[in-house]
Amino acid sequence: MPRNFWELFGMSPEPKPEREELVVELPGNVNDGGKFNKHSGTWAFVKHWAEEELDKCRKKNDISLSMEKTATIRGEIKILKKLKSLAETIQ
Repeated sequence: MPRNFWELFGMSPEPKPEREELVVELPGNVNDGGKFNKHSGTWAFVKHWAEEELDKCRKKNDISLSMEKTATIRGEIKILKKLKSLAETIQ
């Protein structure tokens, strides 16, 4: 009797690719050593996007939905608010 899926079909598993280290550079913050800059264009874009998404979620939350959908939307609202407040929490 085969011991696993691969033996069942006479196959061998694909070798897993080696993980590469993820190096992230924040645009426009190279001189700051990758620190959060609440005055950067990137942050302005993210904050604006979060505000638009927050408005959409609030409008969805105003209509009558199931308890599950309402809870999901409220969770999204909480995360978007947290994202928007990021600039205030980082010194």
